[in-house]
Amino acid sequence: MNRDFFLSQLFPLVFYILSIAAMVLLIIAVITLLRAKMTDAQRAKWLLIVLVLPIAGPLAYLLWGRHNLDDLP
Repeated sequence: MNRDFFLSQLFPLVFYILSIAAMVLLIIAVITLLRAKMTDAQRAKWLLIVLVLPIAGPLAYLLWGRHNLDDLP
C-alpha cells in the first residue's frame, strides 16, 4: 500500500477508534470509581489520576485501584 493512503485514509480511522475506546474506558473507570466503597479522600485521589492521565489513569484504577479496596481501615 501507499504511504499516502495510510496517512490520508487509515490513520484518521485508527485515531477515531482509539479515541472512542479511550472515552469508553474513561467512562467505565469514573462510573466504577463513583460506585466504589472508599473514603472521599481516596475517591478524590483516584478521580484526579483518572482525569489527568487520559489512558493510563483509567487503566491504573481498573487494574490496581479496585483491588486495593479491601485494605481500607
